[in-house]
Amino acid sequence: MVSNKALYLSLKLITLQVMFRRKKLLCIILLLFRGLIVSEVALSQTSASMRPSLVAIQVNNIDNSIAWYKDYLGFLVLERKEFREYGMRIAILQMGDFKLELVDNEKALSRNSVLKENEAEDITGFAKVTFTIDNVDSLYGTLKSKGAKFAITLRDSNINPKEEFFIVLDCDNNWLQFVGSK
Repeated sequence: MVSNKALYLSLKLITLQVMFRRKKLLCIILLLFRGLIVSEVALSQTSASMRPSLVAIQVNNIDNSIAWYKDYLGFLVLERKEFREYGMRIAILQMGDFKLELVDNEKALSRNSVLKENEAEDITGFAKVTFTIDNVDSLYGTLKSKGAKFAITLRDSNINPKEEFFIVLDCDNNWLQFVGSK
C-alpha cells in the first residue's frame, strides 16, 4: 500500500509536470505570437519603403548597349567594371534615382539565338521593365524619330483609361515599357 506521503509527493510531481508543460506551452505560444507581431512590423516597414532601385539586364555587347541607353534614353554611365575571372563586364547606368546594370557575360546564352533556334517568340524570365514618365507621347516621338524599334506602338492603356503606353526594344530586344498620362 502506498503511504500518504508517497501519494502526496506523486501528486505534487504530477502537478509540477503539468504546470511546467503549461508554462512551456504558454512560452511557445507567446514566442510565436511575438514572432508574428515582429514579422508583421518588419513587413509593414519593408513594404512602406521598398521600391525598385536597380534592374540588371543581360546584354550581348556592353559597348553597344551603353551607347543605346545613352543615345535613346539619356542614361548616364556611373561606372564600368570587368571581372575577367568570371568572363563578365558590367556597367551601371543611372537616370534620376533609378539605376540600370548592364551585364555582358561571355558564358550567357543569347536570348535572340535561343528564341531563333527553338522557333519561339518569347522566353521565361523577366518580360519587361516599366517606367512611369510625365510625357510619354513626347518620348515616343523622340524614339521614333531616332529609328527605335517598338514591340508595341503608342496606345491607350488597357488598365487605366487616363494613361497611354508603348514598349520599345533595346539593341538586344529587351522590352522597355513607358507609361504616362494622356
